[in-house]
Amino acid sequence: MAANPEVSKQVIAKIRSEVPVAHKSYLRIWRSSLICFFLPIFAVWLSPLFPRPIHTLLTSDSLNGVDTWGIPSVCVFLWLVAAGAFLALWFTWRQDHHDAYIADYLIRALEIGLIYLAAPTSDQARDRLATSIQRAAIRYSAAYRRSESTAFFTAQVRAQAKNCRNDIISIVPTLVTANRDEIDMINADLARLLIRSQTGYWHQTHDIARHGTPLRRWNSIRISIASFIGDRSIQVAMLAVFAAIVAAVIGTLIPHLRG
Repeated sequence: MAANPEVSKQVIAKIRSEVPVAHKSYLRIWRSSLICFFLPIFAVWLSPLFPRPIHTLLTSDSLNGVDTWGIPSVCVFLWLVAAGAFLALWFTWRQDHHDAYIADYLIRALEIGLIYLAAPTSDQARDRLATSIQRAAIRYSAAYRRSESTAFFTAQVRAQAKNCRNDIISIVPTLVTANRDEIDMINADLARLLIRSQTGYWHQTHDIARHGTPLRRWNSIRISIASFIGDRSIQVAMLAVFAAIVAAVIGTLIPHLRG
């Protein structure tokens, strides 16, 4: 779909080389975080095998004088360390692999777009494409909003990234009445975004925008929140927090029930 086939070949080669590396790096972060999460649990289970001072340390439910609701303080401390380390490593990973990060989402959107092109009457394919474009747009602005320059220039980069996000999201309303030719045009725009994001021209999204469908600020906020919550990493983190809360409540209730 690119005007220059050589550029397309370079982009494909870049994606094939960088995306697998980004995936492996992301999996390493997850494995390390999971190890940090489950290691204290196993340590508490095996605490009777350790000398008494270590056993007391592993089973204590007070962290520096603060009650941890019946949960061993070692677990609470290491869970907090694991959560903080995961977030820090994840943000660093996203910045280091921002091109591959965006390529992953745009490729998914383009794949679904081709499915929708083959079945233009499928509401399910249409809704999946709308969701994938929305997610790609949110990640687009998150990946390209950083700058190592002055605060003034960084603010300009952040504003441009938001404009690009709005340009991409403006494609979504057109899916409501899109015919086969319009779907094909949307796929071509997604391919252009993929090429431009991988060649350093990420900011060129003005020609892709559908200017007849402006994005209101409230809608932009709702889309950002929904996409944030829809991220797998955030969902897993929320489940981990929920599990910790449930464990804390149960740990508080058990002594009362026994009494």
